[in-house]
Amino acid sequence: MEDRETRNITTPGNHVIVLKTYLTGREVNDIKRALFGSVSIERGEDGKPVIPKYPLALAIDREKKLLEYAVVTIDGAKENAADKVQDLSAADYKFVVAEAEKSVDGNF
Repeated sequence: MEDRETRNITTPGNHVIVLKTYLTGREVNDIKRALFGSVSIERGEDGKPVIPKYPLALAIDREKKLLEYAVVTIDGAKENAADKVQDLSAADYKFVVAEAEKSVDGNF
């Protein structure tokens, strides 16, 4: 699947990011695992499901996993591209995450 279709985006800070246009089912499931893997639903004394409490850090883990799968390059560099996105300005980071979400549109 290395020959997957990609698209270029330019962040507000003028960084060029190459993103995959879609993620596979396996990749989407792995991202979901980052979000739901440590959470279980239990039943209360009345037998009804108890809504679990999610650690807020799970949202960060999910975004990092999303970037690992969606980002191909940053400013032409492949090595550690997803990790380098986290070093961009907050505005650029949020822009890239929002664009990467389009790769999994309808899966979350």
